[in-house]
Amino acid sequence: MEQEEPCPDVGTLAAIPGPQGDQGEQGPPGLSNLQVVTTDSESNSNDFKFEDASCPAGTQLIAGGTEIRGIASVTATTHLIYSYPIASIEETWRGGAKEHGAGTPNDWRLFVYAFCANVAQ
Repeated sequence: MEQEEPCPDVGTLAAIPGPQGDQGEQGPPGLSNLQVVTTDSESNSNDFKFEDASCPAGTQLIAGGTEIRGIASVTATTHLIYSYPIASIEETWRGGAKEHGAGTPNDWRLFVYAFCANVAQ
């Protein structure tokens, strides 16, 4: 009966280069000049806040987000009520939050992010 050779470990196989492959086709154009635009509200205890983050001219909105910042008791007594791209204001993301229940006497801020880029056509 023949004795089987043990398998070499993966690290050994990964270190052995194979032959160069053929050049692939040019991929589709993509994103360039990716940037994050942020805006934030004043830090206070107002019970409702909203902010808009807009992309610079010539770039397109590709994503966005909204965040509440404050001490733990603030984030437990506030909640996001919306976070979305605004159809009526091109390339802008809007976020809003409000206190719920009895609210909080503590200061909090609302941060809104717009992820913008040049998008090849």
